[in-house]
Amino acid sequence: LEASLSGADLARLDLQVVQHDHEAGARMRQALGAAADPEVEVCFSQKYSEQLERIQRDWLPIYTSEFPKAKPRFLTDETDPGATAFGTGKFADELQKFRVADEKEAESAASELDKWRPEQVDSSAWTIYVDGLLKGANAEPFYAPAEKSELE
Repeated sequence: LEASLSGADLARLDLQVVQHDHEAGARMRQALGAAADPEVEVCFSQKYSEQLERIQRDWLPIYTSEFPKAKPRFLTDETDPGATAFGTGKFADELQKFRVADEKEAESAASELDKWRPEQVDSSAWTIYVDGLLKGANAEPFYAPAEKSELE
C-alpha cells in the first residue's frame, strides 16, 4: 500500500480496523509502512465518553505503540450506530432484549436487532457477529448499560 500512494494520499487515508482491535496498531503500521507518520484518531463509541482513564490505560496504547501521536475521538450521533445520543447503549439494550427473549419474543427481538445491521453485512455474518458479542468475543464480556454498575 505504502509504495502505491503518494505522501499526500497517505496523509488522507482513512484506515479502519473493526475486528481484532487488539491488533489494530500493528495492522495499520503494516498497511502504511514503517516510514508513515500519520495523524491517527482512534474512534470510540459515545458509551465510553466518561472512561477517559480506561481509554488512556487500556486501549490507546494499542495505537500509540506504533503511532505515538494517536489520540482518541468519540463518535458523533451521526456516526455511532443508531444515530442517537449514546447509540451504542441503545444497541446494547436491544442486544440484551435479544439475549433474554423467550421463544415467543425471539422473532420480534431478532427483527429489532436486525435494524442495527449495516447494509453491507449479510445476515449470516451478522448472526456470527451478534453471537460473538453475546459470548464475550475478544475477552470483552457483553453487558447492557443497566448492568455496568454491577460489573464495576
